[in-house]
Amino acid sequence: MRYNKVYNSRVILVIMHKIGTLLVLLISFNILIFSAYYLYQNLPGETQEFRILGRVVDTPMAVNVSNDVSQFYPNMRFNHNDISYYIEEGCNGYKVPNIKEAFAIIRQETDFILDFHQVYDDKESDILIGCSPDSFEREENLFIVGEGGPTRIVNSTLYPIILKGKVLLYNESACEKPITELHELLHVFGFDHINDSSKVMYPYVNCNQDINPNLSEFLKELYSIEPMAELYISNISANKSGRYFNFDILLKNKGMIDAKDVDLYVYSEEELLERFELGNIEFGGGKSFYVRNLLLPNRDTSKIIIKINSRTQEQDDKNNVLELEI
Repeated sequence: MRYNKVYNSRVILVIMHKIGTLLVLLISFNILIFSAYYLYQNLPGETQEFRILGRVVDTPMAVNVSNDVSQFYPNMRFNHNDISYYIEEGCNGYKVPNIKEAFAIIRQETDFILDFHQVYDDKESDILIGCSPDSFEREENLFIVGEGGPTRIVNSTLYPIILKGKVLLYNESACEKPITELHELLHVFGFDHINDSSKVMYPYVNCNQDINPNLSEFLKELYSIEPMAELYISNISANKSGRYFNFDILLKNKGMIDAKDVDLYVYSEEELLERFELGNIEFGGGKSFYVRNLLLPNRDTSKIIIKINSRTQEQDDKNNVLELEI
């Protein structure tokens, strides 16, 4: 009887030993498989380039220039409708009331969409009014045609933005209406000469000239557009090595105002991988950005979506999304 008990104990021990050995083998095998999978997923591999799918860059224009309205650049404008002006102290006689009347006429011609106010610091003004050849510091650019025109612009936008303009009034006007003043002011707004002697923008003054009705309508249409930002992805290069995603991107703002609090999002399918805060992007400006070794959900990820967003309203957000695919 005692022999049977000893025998049975030995059998149980042998069985338990075999089970233990089997469990150790199974656990070791699973660890080996897991380690191999982990290494496969996380070790760098061959670099694979992403290509761009369905890219949208162009933004539709809200205004088109009439054939009989000529601007230095199409759709030039200030990025605000309440425009300031500074009159040099040396201006006297009828020059001051004439230029103020010219502002009032443009205001009426645009159905009060445009407005003007005088400031007393030349650095705070949009338009400088001078009355001598030595008025103000001379600038190297831009479109001073005769005695008026824009002097500072940003031309890397949908609507080239006028930052500053000048009008120089050397002589008293010979006309009852402020024809010369209107002519030079409209140069500041970006308008070039036209070949119609009955209109204000003809190169030579005639006291019976008036403003081209199409020019007035164009100004009303142009300045009825609300100034917005317009972000877009100008350039991108992207690749992955194993499970690690790398990209270089250039964002630009071709809108009329700065884009505030710009964020960049990276998605794998619908899963958000990372959000990057890029700060502000000025109108006409851009921002370069790069990311290295962003961890993907798995090694087989083949599609990435890049999105940009801003707190500032944009004219069109269709070009804020970019799809990438291996």
